[in-house]
Formats: sequence, structure tokens, C-alpha cells
Amino acid sequence: MQEDQKSSQAHQGSTADTEEISDVSTEHSPSEFESEITAEDFHRARSVAVSQGDFSEVNYTSWDHEEADWSIGWVDAHTPVTTYGLDGQLALRDQHRNTLNPKVTSLRKVGNESGSTRSTKTNGHIASIQLKNFKKFRRFQLDAGVKNILTGRNNAGKSSILDALRVTHDVLRFVSRRVPESTEFEGRGCVGFTLPTSALKIPITNITWNYSDSPASVRISLRNGAQFVIILHPDHPIKAYLLTEGPLPRTTAAFQRQFPLSLVVVPTLGPVEECEHYLTDKTISSSENTRTAHRHLRNILIRRTEKEFHEFSENVSAAWPEISLDRPKFIRNGEPLEMMFFEDGIPREIFWSGFGLQVWMQMVLQFMRGSDSAVLVLDEPDIYLHPDLQVRMMDFASQRFGQIFVATHSSAIINLANADEVLTISAKEGAAIREA
Repeated sequence: MQEDQKSSQAHQGSTADTEEISDVSTEHSPSEFESEITAEDFHRARSVAVSQGDFSEVNYTSWDHEEADWSIGWVDAHTPVTTYGLDGQLALRDQHRNTLNPKVTSLRKVGNESGSTRSTKTNGHIASIQLKNFKKFRRFQLDAGVKNILTGRNNAGKSSILDALRVTHDVLRFVSRRVPESTEFEGRGCVGFTLPTSALKIPITNITWNYSDSPASVRISLRNGAQFVIILHPDHPIKAYLLTEGPLPRTTAAFQRQFPLSLVVVPTLGPVEECEHYLTDKTISSSENTRTAHRHLRNILIRRTEKEFHEFSENVSAAWPEISLDRPKFIRNGEPLEMMFFEDGIPREIFWSGFGLQVWMQMVLQFMRGSDSAVLVLDEPDIYLHPDLQVRMMDFASQRFGQIFVATHSSAIINLANADEVLTISAKEGAAIREA
């Protein structure tokens, strides 16, 4: 099967560099790929249904913790561990908030048919993030809510927190295809994994605080009580451990049931390419949710079903009523894909639109991956977006995702939020301070 040069170059490089795609591509017709997966199946394999379900919030979480003596030998086996859990009484979150469209209702419901406020859909939400010796932080703790808007001065550590979630995303993606191994961590039996540092999409050279020789650690605790601990050092393989009160998972499916964290990390978004040729399914599937996704917007959208593209178009037009979108089209061999939008009836190619519209389209496409059980990770989404559009974006994200982590300096986003949703990050204090 013939593949474009981008896919070939990705195979020739290391696995860590597969999303680095050359600017040069061979021009192909879609008919050349009839033996590959169809566009319908391509989407079906990657779509995540937006489900409706119960929605509740843990009222209180806490860490009983002693300072561990980190060493290259990884961990002091006698460090005590206290697991998180629901404390019995759940505080229902006030669902009222300001939106641009008061008619929009949340996709989530409070309470289930039995009247219980506890929901399995929130079991995969994050209760706490604890970092040690990690990037900007010697020690850091964040007790998470439903919506977590991270603010603070430049270089305060907001991006370091999101990097910890990116590390978790990459590690979970790697271990989801590996059988757990029985081991011991912090004096208790558990399952663990060993990963190469190339599994991470972020640089690991500066992963430790002030380039310390001691390893860094990321500890993610879920609301179901499970903890996932990742130990990192530039000169050592990555170690990951699942701590849970239940039976040790023996299969990948059992691991995912015990640690059901679904992270949707929105990559850095940017302007679309002027000339974008039709590429193979393999190339697009490996890049559609990475930092190169903005270079392949037409290729991604041409693989969407009619129903999905209609939903995408409706969500874009909700913020831009004067604009309607056409599906991308393959014209002929040797010519790039074409995707037109109509502004007040006048057709234009999307490359001719402003950066704000180009980024909004990509944001909508990323948010369509959301569900009540998913956790959104978003870094400085206000770039290119007008304040009104920033407000719409946050409202859209709140409808699509069960939990949100967003780092921003936007006064429009901060002023929209409830006081207890805003966290001021301070590397000096080693904590995320809620305004409430």
C-alpha cells in the first residue's frame, strides 16, 4: 500500500517523533486508498458518544502525607499512603451560571432515578493532584473541583500542572496496551509498569525541580479512591503504579475499570495550512489530536460522517451566525483539498478566514470528543479569541465535559466563573488557593 511521505518519515524516525511530520507530502487521490479503513469506520473507531448521566461533586478530600526521602532508588518503601474516597455526604454543585445563551441546558443531570447523588460517571474524575520535585514545584497539592480555572502570574507554575496531566495522559495511553505487572510500592502490593522516556510527548530533560538528581513524581487520585503514581527521571525508565483498595487488576480492561480516567488534552491550536493535500488514514489518525492537528484540519473533517459534520457546522455557526460551512472536497489529483465557508452568502476558502474563526473551528472539533466522564485539559485557550468567544468556549466546554482544568490569564473567563472555581497557583506556597 502506497503511503505519503509524511507517514514514511514517521516510520523511519523514533516512536517519540511520530507526530513530527514533514512539510513535504506526495499528492494522492482518495481512490488510491480504497484498501484502507473507510471514512465511516475511521470515525466510528474514534468517536466518543456524549452521554447523559448523574453529576455530583465530592465535598472534601485531604492528604495524610509525610515528606518522602526521594532517591534514585525510586521510593522509600515506608512512606505512608492515605487513599481518597467519598466521605459519605456529597454536596450538590450549584448549576446556575452566566452564559451567553440562557436557553442552553447542561447535558448532565443531578441525581439518578433512585435519588442517589453518587454516580459512576464521576468515578473517573480527579480528586487531587500531588506533585513532588516536578518541574516548577518542589512540592505541590491541588484539591480538584468540577471546574478548575488556574490563574496566577507568569512562571507561577500553571503550565507545570497541565504538564503533569499531559504526562498522565501519555503514560495511560502507553499502559492501556500493556498487561499490569504485580509489584510493591510504598510498602503495599500493587500493579506497576515500566515505560521508556520516549513515551512522553513533552521534554523530560527538565522534568525534575531545578534539575535535581532526585526523581519527580506525579500522583493523581480519583474520586473512586484509586491513585496512579508516576515516577520520572531523565536518566531512568518511567515507573508507574496503581494503588487501589480493590483486587489487583490482571488485564488491561480490569486496570481501566479501576482507574477510569479519560483525559482529553487539547493540543496547541494554530492557523490552518494554505495548501493541504489528501493524506493517508494512518497519517491523520496519528496526528489529529497532537500539536500538528491544525495542519490537517481539512483531512480530519473530510473523514467525518455527514451527521458529525452537521453537528460540527452547527456548533461553529452558533458563535458565528453569519457563517456556514461546506464539507472539504477533493478536487483532482495534484491539487489540495478545498473547504469553503460562506459569509453572508459570499464563498471563501477557510485559509482566507481570520485566525479567530480557524481556532474556533479546531476548538469545536476537539470539544466534540467530550463526555460526562471525560476530563478536559486546556492551556491558554483565550489566544486568538475575542472575550465574547472565550465565554462561549467555556460554556461549550462545561456542557461537553464532566470536569475541566484550564490555565488562563483571561479576565473574561475568570469573571465568568464562580469564586470557588478559580485557583491561584503559587510555586512558592506549593498550593492551589481557591478564591472562596
